[in-house]
Amino acid sequence: MAKKGPHAWDIRAEFLALRQQIDRLQGRSVDGIKEEILLLAARPLAAFDHRRAVALLETLANQARVQGHPMAEEYEIILQRTQQSFTPDIHEFEMRFPMDPFSAYQEYLRRKVGWITRKRDGRVEIPPAVIDVSREFVSRSIESRITSGAVTIWGRVGSVPPPYLVLPLTVEPSKPRLCPNLRYLNLWMKECPFRLDSVMNLTKYVGRGHFQTKCDDKSGYDHGYFIGLGKCQLDPVQCLEFLGLGADSVLLAFLLPERKKWSFAELRETVLSRKMVSVTTIQKLTGKLVSFGLAVPAARLYCREMFNAIKLALRNGEMVQVKGPVRQELEHWRFLDKWEGHLPWRVEKHEVIELSSDASGFKWAGIVATKEGAMQCSDYWRQDEQEGIIAVIEGNRGFETSYFVSARVGQEQKGGCPCR
Repeated sequence: MAKKGPHAWDIRAEFLALRQQIDRLQGRSVDGIKEEILLLAARPLAAFDHRRAVALLETLANQARVQGHPMAEEYEIILQRTQQSFTPDIHEFEMRFPMDPFSAYQEYLRRKVGWITRKRDGRVEIPPAVIDVSREFVSRSIESRITSGAVTIWGRVGSVPPPYLVLPLTVEPSKPRLCPNLRYLNLWMKECPFRLDSVMNLTKYVGRGHFQTKCDDKSGYDHGYFIGLGKCQLDPVQCLEFLGLGADSVLLAFLLPERKKWSFAELRETVLSRKMVSVTTIQKLTGKLVSFGLAVPAARLYCREMFNAIKLALRNGEMVQVKGPVRQELEHWRFLDKWEGHLPWRVEKHEVIELSSDASGFKWAGIVATKEGAMQCSDYWRQDEQEGIIAVIEGNRGFETSYFVSARVGQEQKGGCPCR
């Protein structure tokens, strides 16, 4: 049965394009078909076309057999391996079909499939040159890694074989650190999403009076065991700083470190001393206030005027004016310099309650079971309730039982029947 639907023509067009490509390759030499296969095998797994690879290998094996090529039997073996697996043996391609990597890169640029290029107006361009302002930092970082043994010197260019991959280095400017740019290599890696611990995870496993320690791993890119002693707390304490906030197990609350108060006060007074500031500066200030939300009650409620000013400045392309409500809101935060209070952790309590109820034409009854025990309740229907619809009576039995429990817990019983 032919496939129907909006995507039927896509499958047909794809099949016709593949058929035309195979027909075009029928007249080419074995070496020409090998180049096509190598370019296909060099693609990331996400962009790899298994059907096209099998078709190309079949064409290669047939052409080699017809032309009496000495590698015809080897091509048949590679074809069988590819047919049995979802992805081809790329290493096998590299061993059997040696090819200049630079020529393959030029071929990618010509076909507009370069991963490291940028597309403008449908064209592929080489990225522009960038002035390196972190040369000294990069040099120091590489030297320290060579000293620690995390990085090995490959050799002088021209004297040793070139590496298989040449990946650029990048520098995180806000918090200077050297990182290898592995985006190209990651195209062949399976994604393994994970989530780092947040401050809120502490409330799940830190109880009242617990002692805490902290060990900070350093330089994870070095693939070694390194500990940053400056951020470690190896002696057990009851108030531990974690991710910028102090976790006090005695108060069961997050506390602001003094250095954060000083840093915020310095930035706040700098903004108050000016009539206008940049959007970036005021965003940095509001970012600090939002992070205080776990330690200062209602911190986000006293940032509204600044958020409105940021929105207005971004819309008009102007700077933020420090006047009126914005200035009053900033001055309000001066209380934080001498504030010594805290915001307790919200206690989570999970209870399981089993409720059973039943009713007849003249009476209802219910049982509520908790870990403390079971409570029973019952009463007679009034005359007007007995004449109701059965669905309403069934619903009222659950309502009466629930109301009895709330009255019992709140000690609101009056007379002989708390539910009335």
